[in-house]
Amino acid sequence: MAPHGSSNAERRKQHALLSWSHGEQTARQLFEALDSQGLGAVSIAQVCNSWPGEGGHELEYCLLRLKDNAKIGTGENTEVQLTWPEFRAAVRLWRSLYGQRHSVPSLRGYMLQSLVETCTGTTVSMLAAEAACLACAGSEAWQHICSLGGLGVAVALVTLDGSSMSPCFAWADRAPRSLVNLGSSSRLTTFLAACASSGVMLAPAAPLLSATIGDPKSRGHGPLAVAALGVAQFVGHASLLMVLPGKCFARREPGKPTEASSDGRAAAVLGALAGGLVAGGLGLAAASVSGRQGARTTVLCACGCLSAHAGLTAVLGAVRHAAGRPEPLQPALDPALGLLGAAQRLMPHSWLQ
Repeated sequence: MAPHGSSNAERRKQHALLSWSHGEQTARQLFEALDSQGLGAVSIAQVCNSWPGEGGHELEYCLLRLKDNAKIGTGENTEVQLTWPEFRAAVRLWRSLYGQRHSVPSLRGYMLQSLVETCTGTTVSMLAAEAACLACAGSEAWQHICSLGGLGVAVALVTLDGSSMSPCFAWADRAPRSLVNLGSSSRLTTFLAACASSGVMLAPAAPLLSATIGDPKSRGHGPLAVAALGVAQFVGHASLLMVLPGKCFARREPGKPTEASSDGRAAAVLGALAGGLVAGGLGLAAASVSGRQGARTTVLCACGCLSAHAGLTAVLGAVRHAAGRPEPLQPALDPALGLLGAAQRLMPHSWLQ
């Protein structure tokens, strides 16, 4: 039975999102099948039972946090109802999770996963910037390269936004089925393409930075040095997160008023500081051994920027996990998607229909 208030227009708008079942069943059809009484909502117990793969306590906690009015730890979890927008977000989350089991990661695991994605994206961006610098050295093709990279970033971000749990663009659900139903591997490939395009787009800034705050002796290989510092920062950051005690990643459980988001943010900041110290120490040691004393300021500046970026990503990961939205790639994408949302608000309303 269809839920009350549903309309043919709404069904047409949501037809592209497939459910987690095999075949051509849409998410809306699965929702209506689970909502056998036509209440316009399904229980968390029903969603957990129909969830393909490995759910467990993390899945239940995630679904509870999707509900703004969920009562955590009251013993009535199975009676909490998910409406259609929340159920749709759960289906989108299932499609984005890595692995065949589609298991929801823990808070520590999600923060580490976000750091890996951020480090990989930064490395790909720097390598692309280095390749663009070498290809355009001594030529006047910078403007065309920058425009091409910007176009690639825009296309990739719009594609990723259309398959996310909370799309920025209102017309994301009316996008082609192939874009709405991107899997984890397709999303990761698109993410790497966006990172490479961003490196190409920002490549013209490399010579300018090298001539101002950069090291003149880098000979155009500044992006490679930044990529190496980024890897060192990641090693220090991830190592601290792995050795911190479990209570640093505690979440609110029955009888425990601890907020997961606050503990996650504290661990993220400590990890960023540790990563910055590791990257800065290795960078300064390398500059000293190579006799490039003038590169110290550049190394410290790069380490500070990398640590701030990684710390922000880890904090966003902690906040998203606490909100029941542990979606892969999103902490790394949130700053860029925020700019995308701001651009959308400046567009004429007729363009978004």
